[in-house]
Amino acid sequence: MNPIAQAELVALLKPECFLHRSRSDDAFFVTDAPRRLAQTQLAALAKDLMLRGYLPRLTPSGLWQIDLADKRFRSIADEIKPACSLALPQEDVRMDAYALAQLLYRHPAPWETQPKEPLRALLKRYDHPAEFAACARLQLESCAALLRRHLPLPSAAATVLHAWLNELYKEGLT
Repeated sequence: MNPIAQAELVALLKPECFLHRSRSDDAFFVTDAPRRLAQTQLAALAKDLMLRGYLPRLTPSGLWQIDLADKRFRSIADEIKPACSLALPQEDVRMDAYALAQLLYRHPAPWETQPKEPLRALLKRYDHPAEFAACARLQLESCAALLRRHLPLPSAAATVLHAWLNELYKEGLT
């Protein structure tokens, strides 16, 4: 269950446009729509995307990075409600995700002050367990550095981690 509805974006784009997960963590997706569509089609698509809570941003290479508007981003983070308590994973590879969730639960921060890149990075990798676990490991290190500098943590990511670990537990993968 990936909380980011990629199918919705695919349906909005023309068949000749690609849509991929962005390699950088400053956006969720990337598309070549600006290269493939006429300006009138592109303007209509941009308006439709923004009405649905997406933010298209033109890159220097002529692609669009597509991110979520803050309201939609926050609603996704708020809608993720883990069904049960956080279970200790049996596999060592999942321990970083567990440790990060515990750390983030203990250091809540207001949404407005939280760095969004760590949450975006985790959400983008939600359906890819090995990538998600590796990302959690990196985010754990990053959050430790933020704590040392007395900066806010991406505490909204705690429920994402929690839900991901619970899904793996239910599937017998942790």
